[in-house]
Formats: sequence, C-alpha cells, structure tokens
Amino acid sequence: MEKLLITLVTLGALALPGKTGVLLPSLFAAEFCSLRDRGLGYDESLRMAAKGSHVEGTPKRVPFHGVMVDEDVLLSYEAIKRVCPGHVR
Repeated sequence: MEKLLITLVTLGALALPGKTGVLLPSLFAAEFCSLRDRGLGYDESLRMAAKGSHVEGTPKRVPFHGVMVDEDVLLSYEAIKRVCPGHVR
C-alpha cells in the first residue's frame, strides 16, 4: 500500500478522537490539494483536511487487500489521486 493510503487509514480513525464520523472524499481531496499547493507540509495537510471534511455518521467498512477499512478513507484516497496526483506519495 502507498504511504498516503496508510496515513489516511490512520487519520480516518483519529480525525476527531471519541467521535464517530466519516470523511467527505471530494471535500477532503480539495482541501488537501489546496493546502499542499500553498506549501503546507504533507502530514499537516492530511490532518487539516481530515478535520475540515469530517462529518457525523457511521463509516461503512469494506475489505481492501484482506483488511477491513473505512470506505470513506478509500474514496478520499481515490479523490486525491484524481484531483492532485502529483501530491500522492
């Protein structure tokens, strides 16, 4: 797995500790790409995008390479690959 996806899986669980929620993939990607384009660090951009695109809800779990992950995290990863592929590590 790529580093970005691993980081997103972690952030999906840590976006707002103690609260269940989901990431809005398009908003997450737009925010992440914008922050990166403005020169903000990689990890900080991921954290800020996660906080800004996190809404209340129950994440749907899906299998990915034999591991169960939140679907919103996978969709956010795919959105970043479409919106700003140059920022995918």
